[in-house]
Amino acid sequence: MFIAHGPLSFILNEKIQKKEIEKLTPGEHIGIALFSLFFGILPDFDLLLLSMTKYPPFQHHQVFTHSILFWILLWLLFRFLIYLFKNITKGKYKKVLSDTFLSVLHKTFLIGTMSHLFGDILFSHSQILLPLQMEVTILGEIFSKNYFSGHFFTVSMTLEILIVIFFTYLLYKIFFKQIKLFEYFLFILAGFSTIILFLNMYISLNTYNKAIHFQDGIVVYDQDFDTIIDYQDSDTDNDGVNNIESIQRSKLAFDVREILEGKYLTSSGDSIWSRYIHLHGGLNSYRLISQAFFEQNRPIEPVLREFALREYNIREYDIPYSYSDLLYGYFKQNNLLKDFNVNVESGSIFFVVDDDTVVNMGIVLDNNMVGIVLEQDTRTRLHTLVSIKEEYSKYTILVER
Repeated sequence: MFIAHGPLSFILNEKIQKKEIEKLTPGEHIGIALFSLFFGILPDFDLLLLSMTKYPPFQHHQVFTHSILFWILLWLLFRFLIYLFKNITKGKYKKVLSDTFLSVLHKTFLIGTMSHLFGDILFSHSQILLPLQMEVTILGEIFSKNYFSGHFFTVSMTLEILIVIFFTYLLYKIFFKQIKLFEYFLFILAGFSTIILFLNMYISLNTYNKAIHFQDGIVVYDQDFDTIIDYQDSDTDNDGVNNIESIQRSKLAFDVREILEGKYLTSSGDSIWSRYIHLHGGLNSYRLISQAFFEQNRPIEPVLREFALREYNIREYDIPYSYSDLLYGYFKQNNLLKDFNVNVESGSIFFVVDDDTVVNMGIVLDNNMVGIVLEQDTRTRLHTLVSIKEEYSKYTILVER
């Protein structure tokens, strides 16, 4: 969860402590509302703390500061501090702070921090039961992260938008003058977002999704402990050989076949639906190959990015080339291509080119089959080598040596 931790904390706090909050003055209510937003994002302050240590911030879901026990202990400490405050001030605090406000405040701390941990495990994995070494998730195994879509085009993000809409509505109803037109706008926005939520749920359940690796039940963010998160690391096992060249071809072919036989949504066409699927991680030929590399925790995008920066002398963060073109350029530059013939090892990548321009690409499998996504494909499926040669008879096919 990225944008909804604070709003979720506010919503739950208003609902759970409704009777107590109604006893507060308007000023105290505003203070509690602000504290609920702050407590809702508070557990992520360990990102700042980790940035000042030798541990990379992307590990923050695996440290004690993101555990239930840690925040319950802090809540008990907070409660003890409130008790000391009351005794030290000998009742004088009541001139500015009521007992009801302090009672609501310390409960808001618990609700806010617990809602944050709940948000973390709703669609993601987190070790909230530390010191027990185990990853916890509620829906993370059902609506898994996609390697290509990022967070914005996910079920999780759509639900977060709905939470923010409800938070806005609740905030408006409590603290602002009622304007019917604004209410109608929020209702329409919520209805549209709900439709998108169910659409995204359908796409997620029919798309191949795998963007994390596990080892002994624990999420692996950095296999070689070089403080570079693996999907940005060109050499994930730090053996001096980049991810493209250290791949196991037989495993590559096996993984491609497994993905293709799953009949997942593809996105090679030019229709609006195909483009929408593409935004949500639908597979095309390049993504099929890239995903198969990632199955071995050998992401190829960092290798291709380094190749582009070096080969084309790029001095900016945006790479003005497609990854499919970069992959072809990498193989060509390193003299790794040859004419396609019958004696091709399973797991070898091939490119269909027209005047040195990539038309499509694929990977050779066993039994004269190939892994590729054609423009007319709506779901992943196996293709025969013969059919691909017929499909691209007018083009040149080059294959990995």
